[in-house]
Amino acid sequence: MEINDKDTEIKPVTTEEYYEGKDTTNVAYRPKNSKLDKSKLEENGFERLPSWQDVTKRYYKELSKRRI
Repeated sequence: MEINDKDTEIKPVTTEEYYEGKDTTNVAYRPKNSKLDKSKLEENGFERLPSWQDVTKRYYKELSKRRI
Protein backbone atom coordinates (compact mmCIF):
# COMPACT_ATOMS: atom_id res chain seq x y z
CA MET A 1 0.00 0.00 0.00
CA GLU A 2 1.42 3.36 -0.94
CA ILE A 3 0.42 6.37 1.11
CA ASN A 4 1.99 9.82 1.04
CA ASP A 5 4.83 8.68 -1.22
CA LYS A 6 5.73 5.91 1.23
CA ASP A 7 5.61 2.27 0.23
CA THR A 8 4.16 0.58 3.31
CA GLU A 9 3.76 -3.18 3.66
CA ILE A 10 0.74 -4.35 5.60
CA LYS A 11 1.27 -7.92 6.68
CA PRO A 12 -1.73 -10.10 7.55
CA VAL A 13 -1.41 -11.77 10.94
CA THR A 14 -3.49 -14.68 12.24
CA THR A 15 -4.98 -14.58 15.72
CA GLU A 16 -2.58 -17.33 16.75
CA GLU A 17 0.43 -15.33 15.51
CA TYR A 18 -0.78 -12.14 17.22
CA TYR A 19 -1.16 -13.79 20.64
CA GLU A 20 1.94 -15.99 20.44
CA GLY A 21 3.98 -15.57 23.62
CA LYS A 22 1.47 -13.20 25.25
CA ASP A 23 -0.59 -13.67 28.40
CA THR A 24 -4.01 -14.68 27.09
CA THR A 25 -5.73 -15.09 30.46
CA ASN A 26 -8.27 -12.31 29.82
CA VAL A 27 -8.60 -12.57 26.05
CA ALA A 28 -12.05 -12.88 24.51
CA TYR A 29 -11.50 -15.16 21.54
CA ARG A 30 -13.49 -14.78 18.35
CA PRO A 31 -14.75 -17.54 16.15
CA LYS A 32 -12.67 -18.35 13.05
CA ASN A 33 -15.20 -16.56 10.82
CA SER A 34 -16.60 -13.61 12.78
CA LYS A 35 -17.82 -11.57 9.83
CA LEU A 36 -21.16 -10.05 10.75
CA ASP A 37 -24.17 -9.75 8.47
CA LYS A 38 -24.93 -6.04 8.44
CA SER A 39 -27.86 -6.12 6.02
CA LYS A 40 -30.41 -5.29 8.76
CA LEU A 41 -28.42 -2.19 9.71
CA GLU A 42 -28.38 -1.02 6.10
CA GLU A 43 -32.10 -1.76 5.73
CA ASN A 44 -32.73 0.53 8.70
CA GLY A 45 -30.81 3.50 7.38
CA PHE A 46 -27.35 2.96 8.81
CA GLU A 47 -24.46 3.66 6.46
CA ARG A 48 -21.83 1.04 5.72
CA LEU A 49 -18.48 1.72 7.37
CA PRO A 50 -15.61 2.62 5.03
CA SER A 51 -12.99 0.02 4.17
CA TRP A 52 -9.82 -0.19 6.25
CA GLN A 53 -7.87 0.93 3.18
CA ASP A 54 -9.90 4.13 2.92
CA VAL A 55 -9.68 4.84 6.65
CA THR A 56 -5.90 4.28 6.62
CA LYS A 57 -5.46 6.75 3.75
CA ARG A 58 -7.55 9.37 5.54
CA TYR A 59 -5.62 8.80 8.79
CA TYR A 60 -2.26 9.36 7.10
CA LYS A 61 -3.61 12.41 5.28
CA GLU A 62 -4.70 13.90 8.62
CA LEU A 63 -1.32 13.09 10.19
CA SER A 64 0.52 14.81 7.36
CA LYS A 65 -1.52 18.00 7.94
CA ARG A 66 -0.41 18.13 11.58
CA ARG A 67 3.31 17.64 10.95
CA ILE A 68 5.36 20.82 10.91
